[in-house]
Amino acid sequence: MDWLRATKYFVDVAKTQSFSEVARKRHTSPSVITKHIDWLEDKLNATLLERSTRMVNITEAGRHFLDYANTLLESTTTITQELQNFQVEPTGSLSITTSKLLGEHLFTDLILAFQKQYPKIQIFFDATNRMVDLQTESYDIALRVGEISDKRFSSQFWGKISYGIYAAPNYLKNNTKITTPEQLIEHHCINHFDAVQQTNWKLKDGKHYAINAVIVSNSFDLQIKAALAGVGLIMLPHFLVAQYLKEKKLAQVLKSYSPEPTPIYIVTRKEQKNSRVKMFIDFLNKKPLITQIE
Repeated sequence: MDWLRATKYFVDVAKTQSFSEVARKRHTSPSVITKHIDWLEDKLNATLLERSTRMVNITEAGRHFLDYANTLLESTTTITQELQNFQVEPTGSLSITTSKLLGEHLFTDLILAFQKQYPKIQIFFDATNRMVDLQTESYDIALRVGEISDKRFSSQFWGKISYGIYAAPNYLKNNTKITTPEQLIEHHCINHFDAVQQTNWKLKDGKHYAINAVIVSNSFDLQIKAALAGVGLIMLPHFLVAQYLKEKKLAQVLKSYSPEPTPIYIVTRKEQKNSRVKMFIDFLNKKPLITQIE
């Protein structure tokens, strides 16, 4: 005899107060149920059920054990289901949206790694600067900059993107040394297209400093190439220029004034039940953003 089977029989009898009813349900005989209950009581050295020809009553010891028995059986069911799900290779589709910056420059390798780990999941990945509505457009996950106030959605902090101001060594050599943000106006700057901040940069102290933008573009590649060519200063996320810093093709300036890091959140619909969503979130949490950004 085993603990699990005997415990199941005990819980059934405690609920139905009938050995014969449990026997019918379990497709066995009342004597088999009785033997398992007797074995359980012997192992526990306690009387769990008081039996007579007319009725079955649970004892105080039986009520105490019943709480543990229910917990045991619930845990057994849960772990069985989880193991079954683990053993079955996940399938289905997963739709993800994020900005072009994050989609094209930060998440590419992560998406490929996830697909390699779960090759039967079809991924629809939309890198767009359009604000996608998860609710009406049926996306599963959005990776967003900043917290989400919309109560229809759940958001989970993933990490932060750090920014800095960079320039090519030859530009810094051939121009006035820059030591304060007030000097930005005296330098050529390459700015990202943003109607709010086309003429200034917001730095760590929260102030906006005027810049002399000689190129304004929504192309990060153009901005980086312009900086590498010695055109002027750029202010971009660190992960976009990390390799060039390592190769000493770019250098950071005004480091103590670098803008505050920007938080990234994983956003889902609150009623989201898709198991693939949980898989992707778990996958991202094993790849913390701090490993991507310095």
